[in-house]
This record gives sequence, C-alpha cells and structure tokens, in this order.
Amino acid sequence: MSGKIYIIRHGITSDNKKKSLQGQRDTHLNGQGLIQAERLAEYFTELPLDAIYCSPLIRAKETANPLARIKGLPLNILEDLKEVNFGSWEGVEMQELDKLYPEEMHNFIAAPSKWRAEGAETFAEAQERVWQAFKVTLHKEGNGRNLAFVTHGGAIRLLMGKFLEMDLDKIWKISVYNTSITTIYEWDGHLVLEELNRTI
Repeated sequence: MSGKIYIIRHGITSDNKKKSLQGQRDTHLNGQGLIQAERLAEYFTELPLDAIYCSPLIRAKETANPLARIKGLPLNILEDLKEVNFGSWEGVEMQELDKLYPEEMHNFIAAPSKWRAEGAETFAEAQERVWQAFKVTLHKEGNGRNLAFVTHGGAIRLLMGKFLEMDLDKIWKISVYNTSITTIYEWDGHLVLEELNRTI
C-alpha cells in the first residue's frame, strides 16, 4: 500500500499579517493561527499518519502540537526543516525592505539565486539543507509510511522546487498558504505530486 507525505506550512502569525520576513526568528501563532492549527488537526482525524516531523521553531511546533495530540504521536524535531535564514532582513516588513534595498529586493523576488543579505544563507544553501533533511527522513522511514512535515513557506517552496526540478529563480511562482497541505504519494517506486497548497 502506498504511503502519503503531507508537507504543511505553519499557521498564521502577527509577522505574516504585517508581511515581515520571519526567517529563523522564533514567533508565535496569533489567535487565527491557533484556530488554523486546530482545524488542521481535525482534518487529519480520519487520515492515517505514522509520524510527524517538525521544524524546531515555535510557530511550527504550535501548528503541529494539536495534530500530534489528535493522532497520539510524538513530534520529531528536525533542525533542518527551519525556515530560510534571512540574516539582517529578518523582522523587517517587505514594504520597508523595498525602500531600503530596491536592487536586492528585485533579486529576492525575480532572481533568488542571486540574493543574499548580510548574515543570511543563500536560497541554494537553504534548498540543499531542507532537501537533504527530507530525503534522509524518507529513507529512514522506508516505503508505505504516512508522514507529515510541518515547516515554513520558504522551505516548502524550495523543497517543492527541487522535487519538481524547477529553476531556483522560479520558486515564487509556488503559492504556500498558512496551514496549507501539499501531498506527495508513492507510485510504482516513484514519488508523485498529488496536490499543492490545499488550504484547510
């Protein structure tokens, strides 16, 4: 029997509302985000799930906790599921970044492969980090397992970009809403995208 892999973005935060770059800053879900996390858990009530893997950042854990509770599973924390490290840009609103760094912001959106802020990792470095964590975990779990990965918008775009063999500069063409679910399944020894950005 084929297993399914669910890749889930965390619920909404105040920084999401303000359109600030959170990166690896530890921020909590807001009230709406906590409701989203409960709805996410309810959605999985009748779906089989064998393991939950989660970014160590608070907003991801707060999203995954109701799911872990309803499924009776522990949270397996994976450091490399963290969001992209945006360096000196973290905590700054996108509108402000547009004013301060117009050229760099152009690269951020139009040519991510060329972007790097002070103290940040490149998108290529972040993509390799997240992809390796995903691959190693799938190998460890083996075939036929139903797995959830709770992570972040940028991390999911990079992961799916790699999975779909997209050019790194095209990753912003993928929408990833808060608590959306992207589903991959096993088919004849291969992984296949079933659904992208399903919103609960």
